[in-house]
Amino acid sequence: MTDKTSAQVEADWVTHGNIARIKAQLDREPNEGKRRGLEELLAEQRKLIVSD
Repeated sequence: MTDKTSAQVEADWVTHGNIARIKAQLDREPNEGKRRGLEELLAEQRKLIVSD
């Protein structure tokens, strides 16, 4: 496994922050349509972390 560049580490931190914000928004969103959209966005962000 190779060491990550500083840009890659920064991108990981940004993605983790995005995941946290999406989760918080999802927890307080009552609209089912918006919740589905947030869940899709959350899944996309998680894929970014897993693919590293």
